[in-house]
Amino acid sequence: MDVWRTEINARTAPLMVVVTADTERLLEHHPRRAFRATQLLTGVVTQRISLAAAAHGLSARVTNSYDADECARLLGLDGEREIPVFLLVLGEPNAPWHLGTRVRP
Repeated sequence: MDVWRTEINARTAPLMVVVTADTERLLEHHPRRAFRATQLLTGVVTQRISLAAAAHGLSARVTNSYDADECARLLGLDGEREIPVFLLVLGEPNAPWHLGTRVRP
């Protein structure tokens, strides 16, 4: 997997969640502030996932250090209307994936 450029060892991570945004819909509802709305709404979703993970004793690490175009391709997104915004990695705290080596230099 060359898409992940992070200190998280993506090959051994138990669960990765990609939070995406539908830019066309955001532009319809928030034409003058779509960028801010995207960041706000994806932040809310990310926080809720992180809080739910913590309630179950799991760690959730947020990263945006990945190749967004390759991530969109792997997920079947068009990369323009629907785009990846954040990547969350969930699993046991202090597990080997948490501070893994670089997958891609």
